[in-house]
Amino acid sequence: MYFSTPNANPDMLQPPQGLRNFLSDYFYAKSADWPKNNPHPLPSASASNLATVPHYYIMLLEHTMPMAVMGAASEGTRPLQEWLPDEDLSFYVSEYSRTGFQGGLNWYRCMTDAKWTADMQAFTGKRVTVPAMFLSGDKDWGVYQSPGSLERMKDYVCENMDKEDVVLLPDTGHWAQQEQSEAVVNHLLRFLAKVKMIISPI
Repeated sequence: MYFSTPNANPDMLQPPQGLRNFLSDYFYAKSADWPKNNPHPLPSASASNLATVPHYYIMLLEHTMPMAVMGAASEGTRPLQEWLPDEDLSFYVSEYSRTGFQGGLNWYRCMTDAKWTADMQAFTGKRVTVPAMFLSGDKDWGVYQSPGSLERMKDYVCENMDKEDVVLLPDTGHWAQQEQSEAVVNHLLRFLAKVKMIISPI
């Protein structure tokens, strides 16, 4: 996984298109507005099926992340600024220039190294018994990158997940809370109100 490699942080801090343009490309490529995004369930994790996933998820061997998303922000018709204002993007550029990306990337380093995940084996076979909700966008490849995971989550792992609480927001990509903020808040409030009634029905 690219994000777990030592080169990921310097690659993204010094992208050929510049940091601001890289972040614009990255945010746009994973949004519903990028016209090349067409997420769908994969029948299996075969090479031919995985080849249909965009290169920002299944990367070409010689590519960096900036290379994988380069130019994406110029390929759509809806401006990025409609859901990611310039001042927010400027803040991200400023902060990542100051701190780098390594803090967040360490999650990927841990999750791909058995010595850091061994403790998680204690939860093998465990199920989620409390009320649960899953919310994402129907244009987010993250929902489908592991074939069968969505179905297993709602049919087995989560014992108390209602059908209405598996939400794939239409025309929404990876950044659901930015792209469709009002819809996200409304679904969260609905779910929390229902949970409150379960815990305290009177």
